[in-house]
Amino acid sequence: MKVTQPLPDEYAGFLGNYINRVHGDVFAFMDANHAALHTALVNVSDEQASVRPAPDEWSIKEVIGHLSDTERIFAYRALRFARNDATPLPGFDQDAYVPAGDFNAHSLSDVLRAFDIVRAATLSFFATCSSEALLRRGTASNNTASARAFLYAIAGHEDHHLESLRDVYLKQVTHGTSS
Repeated sequence: MKVTQPLPDEYAGFLGNYINRVHGDVFAFMDANHAALHTALVNVSDEQASVRPAPDEWSIKEVIGHLSDTERIFAYRALRFARNDATPLPGFDQDAYVPAGDFNAHSLSDVLRAFDIVRAATLSFFATCSSEALLRRGTASNNTASARAFLYAIAGHEDHHLESLRDVYLKQVTHGTSS
């Protein structure tokens, strides 16, 4: 099914930062980025993936865990909206979720595998949504959004963090500034 990009009135401004990163078919975009994420991390050791590039930054494992958590939350919001549930949904504090996830206690392969499972569930859900369901709206974090806006936000969110991993984290790993 072809899903077109949401219109600006379908999401809060902050989601536009992610939604506008998506080009072409959203599902192909997600597949390509998810494969690129795995490729980018293939030579990263567990030790390297646990290092924070700065005290106020997350490790690679924490970034992947954050991707999983955020995708779960965004997909849940989309599910609620697609199913015509008008109950307002609260926001979430990503900075509280990451330490509570204790992602560095797990291997990089386990954190990636968990993200793969989340992604498979996300794609399975969106594949079953009708065009009408994707246009349904609800309220999350005191903002109106459509189900399809969260699909695009999920795709763009991964793209955002993939860019960060390439530009910051993996340069440090390959240049030996972390160990």
